[in-house]
Amino acid sequence: MTAPIIKPPHAISLWVDGGVLHVELPGTDADKKAHVLRLPLNVFGMTHIVNLLQARTASSRIGEKGDPTQFQSNKALAALAKGFDPDKIKRPKPKVTWSAELRAGAREALRKVGLS
Repeated sequence: MTAPIIKPPHAISLWVDGGVLHVELPGTDADKKAHVLRLPLNVFGMTHIVNLLQARTASSRIGEKGDPTQFQSNKALAALAKGFDPDKIKRPKPKVTWSAELRAGAREALRKVGLS
């Protein structure tokens, strides 16, 4: 016989209404106020929920990664839809440096094919 699974107090509730996925995030502080996110019922909405569940803890506070606001969720969904992972740090690409020999070689190659 297995032990019963007890739902933690920071567990979320999900339901679908009119093609919209509703996610209820219970409050984890003393006042226990919950809020509801409205997400699209597609792969981006489900990916956002999985990311949220992985980040959510008993000490999550509103506005943090495990308890986002609707605005933060919309921003994360837009980034997911564009193919970006919002959790990755954006780093500038290193500037390409060209040496004089490399430029001369490129010009010579262009002259040989008749483009310059």
